[in-house]
Amino acid sequence: MKKINSEEELLRILEKFDTTLFIYFYTPMCGTCKLAGNFMTIVEKMDGVPPFYEINLNLYKELSEKWFITSVPCLVAFKQNKVMDKLYAFQSVTHVYEFIQRNES
Repeated sequence: MKKINSEEELLRILEKFDTTLFIYFYTPMCGTCKLAGNFMTIVEKMDGVPPFYEINLNLYKELSEKWFITSVPCLVAFKQNKVMDKLYAFQSVTHVYEFIQRNES
């Protein structure tokens, strides 16, 4: 996953992509986020899966309000700078993969 280091960088990335973009929101001290991050690493290596971005939500709390992110971990599917879908329950690698396939353009 490619780490996003600023809100400005995130907004530039969102404006640049016309296709679906997946951003993983996490916090470093969250144990469930670590497990979800492992799932994301596995899914990212699968054929036909787009690259993911990740961002530490602790550093950008205003984003959680803007996009109504109610908890972490959260994988958000954006298209044309709009939230299309969110995944909070990272039940399995298969579940994450199916979320991506369902939302990919």
